[in-house]
Amino acid sequence: MLSSQNKKVIVNLNELVLLVLSLTYAGISSNVFLGFRLVDLIILLVFILKLKRKIDPNIFVIFSLWLLSVAFSTVFGIIYNNPFVTSDLRFFTIYIFAAYIGYSIGTSADFDVKRLFYKLIFFTLFIYTLIPFFDFLRFFYIPESFQKDEHLNTIFGPSTIIINFLYIYLVLINKNRPIYFYLTYLIFAIIIYNFRISRTDLALMLLFFSWSIIYRFGERIKLKHILAALAILIAGSIGFYINDSERIHGLFNPSQDSSFVYRILTNNEFLNQFSNSSVLIKTFGFGMGATIDTYFNDWFGKITLTILDNGPLTVMMKTGYLGLLAFILSLYYPLKSLSFWWKIIVFFPLLLSLTLFSHVIYNLLYILGFYVICFKLKNQRTKVSYKK
Repeated sequence: MLSSQNKKVIVNLNELVLLVLSLTYAGISSNVFLGFRLVDLIILLVFILKLKRKIDPNIFVIFSLWLLSVAFSTVFGIIYNNPFVTSDLRFFTIYIFAAYIGYSIGTSADFDVKRLFYKLIFFTLFIYTLIPFFDFLRFFYIPESFQKDEHLNTIFGPSTIIINFLYIYLVLINKNRPIYFYLTYLIFAIIIYNFRISRTDLALMLLFFSWSIIYRFGERIKLKHILAALAILIAGSIGFYINDSERIHGLFNPSQDSSFVYRILTNNEFLNQFSNSSVLIKTFGFGMGATIDTYFNDWFGKITLTILDNGPLTVMMKTGYLGLLAFILSLYYPLKSLSFWWKIIVFFPLLLSLTLFSHVIYNLLYILGFYVICFKLKNQRTKVSYKK
């Protein structure tokens, strides 16, 4: 048995890991130093520190299957002389390390989730406030090569993913929280959007806020409240529509949005090439570091894709059906013990990323946060059942 002092140390370590990772990570384009992202090194260090922890046999099998698919795909990547073998190998390996750390934190001693939630909101906003005044912070979060004209006025800083997962957890275990808790999250979403100008971040946080309010006040919501909400929604939609931003207009007319068209064309191109490939490639993929060449349009001409804006298709591209099987299991197993509605809410951030991006693979905070709250929710349900 651990002493109370040792338990406190574990809690502080878990909280510190989530705090540091969330505040130092901006996403897939996080800057690289000497071939490594700082967040990768932190993940590797924490993984080593937690290796002695016992692991669920089912989790061990799933993780082993993933690493086996990565190993086979690395061999194929080397044989095919793929250009980005080392980079993909790092991402795909760190993915399962992050999942293990999330599992370890989610099943270990409790820490104050609410306190961490407010800490992350405060420090995230604090860093975003500092970035315009310190260029080195901007270049820490985003490589110079990514700072194009379209991002000239955008501030890249800490990711909001862990905050979103913590918010989901706090609402699910106790919906009857003070109204300031919900308003804090809403105000944070609006402020962050004005810094990052990320449609996905804003949409995701507004959806979670709307869900939480309905969940919180559902029994007391009347027709006048629904009409007021619809009026606000319509007014907001009109405001977005008259906005001069092409990215905002793309939400209302996807077929004319270059990002939407790009995703459809490139994903279809991969599926055509993959369906016509050999059984060996379908099983193990095109290998680590694989790319796909496609003709986009007369303006862009032929483009080479290192990833696809779709999570499962990217996994198939690199690791084939074997890797896809392990990937699906790694997302399904943590949800297994949760109720139907909890599964939908918890999985939604990953579903959005899986459909529109490859962030679940290349942004480790998705899988880490997902594992943390899945297993903490499982423990919460076990405690409630035990008390009953």
